[in-house]
Amino acid sequence: MPAWIPGSYLIQDFSKHIESIEAFSADSTRKKVPRERIDNDHWRLPPVNGPIEVLSTVYTFDSSVRAAYLDTERAFFNASSLCLAVKGQEHLPCSLAIAEPKVAFADHWMIQTTLRAVKTDDRGFGFYLAQNYDDLLDHPVAMGELQMVHWKSNGVAHRMAIQGCNHIVYAKRRADDLEAICTSTINLFEPKSKRAPFGEYLFLVNAVLNGYGGLEHRNSTALLCRRD
Repeated sequence: MPAWIPGSYLIQDFSKHIESIEAFSADSTRKKVPRERIDNDHWRLPPVNGPIEVLSTVYTFDSSVRAAYLDTERAFFNASSLCLAVKGQEHLPCSLAIAEPKVAFADHWMIQTTLRAVKTDDRGFGFYLAQNYDDLLDHPVAMGELQMVHWKSNGVAHRMAIQGCNHIVYAKRRADDLEAICTSTINLFEPKSKRAPFGEYLFLVNAVLNGYGGLEHRNSTALLCRRD
């Protein structure tokens, strides 16, 4: 389990949120495989023939931009808080399946992330693919009833997904302001080409009673702001 997350300059202790972890043979026998915890965030399994399935239960009630959160109103997570790495295989592609919650309060939930969608429905539930483990950790995911703002800066699609706002967001004004800010930023850092170093950009905003923060990623940013 990582003790770090891209864009943050602090050592994290994500493994403390793992409440249980078990391993099984991924065949019809479902034989339990013993595990050994060798330090705070590493587990070791004995040599086995065939694939292994690791099941973990994780505490997700951290409303910061660095960890994972889930209640009946919203969900948000960084893969560094949920997804273990296989030592020596971090360079291999990773697939991520996000299943639709089978509960009434999630009937209108949607997903917003810049992780590459492979097979998803119109609300974003389904399969995603990362180039490797580092890539998986660089794309936060937000779920819930989201208010969306869309615009283009220098021809690149940008969007903002807002959670937790008590009123309807005036999307046109937000889009106009954000288009000007993002265009100016691209032009400042790329004065010759005026070309953004990404194909899309996503702002994930969680409006809360009292809070402030942000964490930048490859082509997205997770933000906390006060509702007022």
